[in-house]
Formats: sequence, structure tokens, C-alpha cells
Amino acid sequence: MVEEQRLTGQHRKASGIHRQVYSLKRELQAGQKHREAAQPKKQVLEAKLERLSRAFYDNPAPQAMIACRDERFLDVNAGFERLTGYKREEIVGCTVSELKVKVFVKSKQLQVWQPLRECGEFTDIEYEFRARSGDVKVALGSGVIIQDDDQSYLLFSSWDITEIRRMARMKACQERMNLAGEIAAGIAHEIRNPMAAVRGFLQLLQIKDECAAHKRYFDIMISEMDQANAVITEFLSVANNNQIELKLQDLNGIMRSLLPLIRGDAIKRGHGVTCNLGTIPELYMDEKQIGQLVLNLIRNSLDAMTAPGTLAVMTYLDRGQVILSISDQGTGIEPRVLERLGTPFLTTKERGIGLGLTVCYRIAEQHNADLEVETGSGGTTVKVVFRVDRATAAVIG
Repeated sequence: MVEEQRLTGQHRKASGIHRQVYSLKRELQAGQKHREAAQPKKQVLEAKLERLSRAFYDNPAPQAMIACRDERFLDVNAGFERLTGYKREEIVGCTVSELKVKVFVKSKQLQVWQPLRECGEFTDIEYEFRARSGDVKVALGSGVIIQDDDQSYLLFSSWDITEIRRMARMKACQERMNLAGEIAAGIAHEIRNPMAAVRGFLQLLQIKDECAAHKRYFDIMISEMDQANAVITEFLSVANNNQIELKLQDLNGIMRSLLPLIRGDAIKRGHGVTCNLGTIPELYMDEKQIGQLVLNLIRNSLDAMTAPGTLAVMTYLDRGQVILSISDQGTGIEPRVLERLGTPFLTTKERGIGLGLTVCYRIAEQHNADLEVETGSGGTTVKVVFRVDRATAAVIG
């Protein structure tokens, strides 16, 4: 909230600069009719106009000037170039649709031109747009109509709040994780102990001759007990906030130890596995936690392939970062699910509980790593990106 208030202030300040620039411009034009009499005033206005113009072009806030007549860009500053990924010469003379920016307005009141025509300005409108790189960004925008002689211009200021929104989602996700952890810690053991007793007695009854005719029912009951126990185990994983033990570990060594288990699981499902382990440095890791992270991601990838396919596992070094990549040949992740990955209890599986990826995100965060997901109709690639830098070493050391 504090950050948004700061951005709002910057937007209003930018709009004020625009108003001053064009007000001075009109004064300057009017002064030209009385050049001899107003020469000193003209020079003062020119100096002010020059300073305010520099404030527009050098302002770190992305700003643009758009003609109201045909909605074409007339000018932009360097901040706007950085925000959109387009160069100034590519933007000027084009409309938003011609740039293929694809603005997605967040609410009905964000039909920008209507409130502009009615009241001449809008403030703090949140919108999404697709930058030249293809990334969808979230921005906060403000605009004001400037009348210059017989022409009208929209002076538009914007600020990238993509990271703020991402952090807000992460915070909300963490709060839900904490709630799930508290629930788990409070009731899991109380449920698990009697369940263990029930399961034990079911196994004893199963082997009795007089119960042989009902073996199929005993198998179903034991299977359901095991499923319930798996759910409790997932809850306990979320609740486990114990300090992890970070030691210099060989990620490739961990992957090799898990590979037989991965291949066995894949073969049972009719899939193949390829593994390409590159040359990477050792990392500070908790072996058990990383093992859980890998197995959770692997099982998600195997579940995603409904037809026989190949699971590709790789490790490599890229621009000073160690990458663990897991790719499947499934049908991809739906956009509505993709934007909420890591949210507790979000699942597309019939018998899933939606805590596997939540645990993965928590483990990645504890290891100064990020999870990156690339998906499409041909499959999904999940990358665990371990940052290797001095800051990491200092924190761990």
C-alpha cells in the first residue's frame, strides 16, 4: 500500500509537469505576437520550458503523449521504452493495437477514453499489457487531457507494479501456507495415531481364514487409509518450518541417487526418462529437502502425461546460475491455473490435495532459488534456478 501511494504521487507529479509544459508553451506562443515588448519574458519562459521538457524526457517514470484525435503516440520518454520494450522510433506514429501491446483493462471503469472525454483525466488505473518480449506486465497509469489550440493530447504516466503484485500473491500464498501448517500441526498427529491402530487391525483381520472371502474389501479400506495418511503427510510437510541444514552438496549426485526411483516410477506409467547432467558447481543445500522438491516436480510431470511420453531431466550452468530443468510432454497448464501455481489446495488431480507445489515453492525459497514454469500445448518445463553469488555465500556462511 505504501509503495502504491508513492507511485500515485509520482503519477500526479508527472501530470503536473505535463500541464506546466503545455501552459508555458501556450504562453510562449502568445508572447511571440509581442516579441519586442515581451523579449525578457520570452527568454524566461523558454528556460522554464527547457527545464520542464528535460523533466519529461529524463523522468524515470514511463511517460507518453498521445493524440486524442486518432490515439496515436506523439512522443515517449526512455522510461516508456524500458516498460514496453519498444524503441521510441517504433512507437511514435503508432496506436496501441498496431504495437500489438494488447492492453487488458482490469475493470469496466478502465475503458480509458470515456472517462477522459467526460472529466478530462483518470488516475491510478491498474491494467495489464503484453510487452514486446511477450511477458505480461501489470502497471498503474494516470492520464490528463491537455488542450493546445485546436488539438487535444493525452499525457500518460505509468509505473510497472508487476513485482509488487507478484510479492502480494506470494504473501497471500504464504499466509495460506501458514494457516494450513497450523491446522496440520494441531490435528495431524491426533488423527494419525488412531488411523495407524485401525490399519493394523485391518491387516490382522485380513489374514484370518474366516475373513478371506472379504479380502477385496479389506484391500479397499487399507488403500483408503493409506491415501488419508498421505494427505496428513502433505500437511505435515507444509507445517514443517524447522531450520534446514545447508551443506555444500553435489546436485548431480542427488539426482543420480534419485534416478532409479524416477525411472521405476516412469516405467510403471509407460513413460521414458532422459537425464543429462552437466558440469555445475556444488551448492549449499539440504539433501532431504531437495530430494523432496525433485520428487514432487517429477511426479507432477509424470501425472501430466496421459499418453506415453518422455520425461527430460537436465542440470546445467547458465549465466552464473545453476539450473535444474524437468520437462514433460503433456498438454500444458491452463492459464487460470498457471497464474495461481503454488497456492495451497490448488489441484487439477482427481485425488490430489494441492500441497505438493506449495511445498516445492517453500523449499526453493529456503534455498535462495526460484521456480520458473514454461508451458504450452506440447508440454511443460519447470526450472529450479539456484542463484550462485556472493550474497548467497554471505547469507549461508
